[in-house]
Amino acid sequence: MRKLVLGVATALGLLTAGVAGTAPAASANPLDATCTGSVAVDYTPGLTLTPQTVTATATSSYTACLTGQAGITSATASGSVIDTLDCNSLLTTTTGVKVYHWNDGTTSRFEYTRTGARVLSQTVLTFTGAITAGKFAGDSALETNVGVSIGLLDCLTPGGVTHVAYTTVLEIS
Repeated sequence: MRKLVLGVATALGLLTAGVAGTAPAASANPLDATCTGSVAVDYTPGLTLTPQTVTATATSSYTACLTGQAGITSATASGSVIDTLDCNSLLTTTTGVKVYHWNDGTTSRFEYTRTGARVLSQTVLTFTGAITAGKFAGDSALETNVGVSIGLLDCLTPGGVTHVAYTTVLEIS
């Protein structure tokens, strides 16, 4: 478990260093919100090497949020999609919508493009886009999810891969 935590921390550190190095500090927008937490995705039926119709259900919990908004300390998001997926689908580029539910009862609609990559045996999913409605409307958003990469042997097990967990960082500016 310690190895997993260190791997996730290393991947997030490398990713953050890469992102920070892409824009000069003087032109960076101030962050309106920064949240950390976890994301769990369940697949029914499980992911295998063969594309098949799968229901993917994601539940996100942002348990530590820093914002300039009084009273906002956490958020959640959840949703399901039915699509043709396999074990390599996490690395494809897709678009979608996620709604953040803030602990003060407000919401933010996030329209994103998701890309995936393998970094140091971790899967890194990057969601980039804009908050199009609700709290923080008009802001840009970046959500980065890091988890252990799905291995070939996992995809060959009876039932396939049915659950994937990630550590997440959300930045809204």
